[in-house]
Amino acid sequence: MTVHQIVRLENGMAFALCFYIYIQLGFPIWLFFVLLLVPDMTMIGYALNEKIGAIVYNVGHSFTLPLLFTLFSFYFSNDYLLLISIIWIAHIFMDRLFGFGLKYQESFKNTHIQRLKWRQIVNGVLQEWPKACSSDENYVDFFELFMYGL
Repeated sequence: MTVHQIVRLENGMAFALCFYIYIQLGFPIWLFFVLLLVPDMTMIGYALNEKIGAIVYNVGHSFTLPLLFTLFSFYFSNDYLLLISIIWIAHIFMDRLFGFGLKYQESFKNTHIQRLKWRQIVNGVLQEWPKACSSDENYVDFFELFMYGL
């Protein structure tokens, strides 16, 4: 398994665990699915520009706020905060399962999960470099690996 696949598998398992905990706590299942995509409202920042969009999106898609909600739910004994935090955390895991991650300011499509995959591809190509340069015949293979292997 590649690192990218492991990261996605871990996030899928964490999403399933969030859903399991949510069900075990007796919260309504229909509400889980109704609220699951609410954190994507943070994409509204992209209506202004890429920099603000990335900042607002990342605030809504990092674990900081939902974990604070979880702590507050325990401190104040508030089930609604716990319900919101579990769904929010599940949403983040779901996004990362599908390969979406925290956004860089250059582009909406440029995420930390995709950079992980890109590094893995580049590292694979660089590991093939010594083999590819051993003879003129293999140079073509390296070129094809580089051009078509990405």
